Amino acid sequence: KFDALAPRINKPLLLMVGERDQYPEVHFFSNVSRFAATLSGLGKALTVQDTGHSIHNERPYFLANQIVRFAPRP
Repeated sequence: KFDALAPRINKPLLLMVGERDQYPEVHFFSNVSRFAATLSGLGKALTVQDTGHSIHNERPYFLANQIVRFAPRP
């Protein structure tokens, strides 16, 4: 459960979860989606279609592009 973290997040957050990331006991997709709905302020939550738990392995260029677009320029 991530719910206790939401009130303490005060920096921009890029949150991504694969739509197929549903391990039986953990339910990442459901939990991350619910957590994203509780966030306010700067940030972005993305559901990555046709992707499981390892976004970095399954969609490396997409992930890199999202990080570059989200991160502030120096």
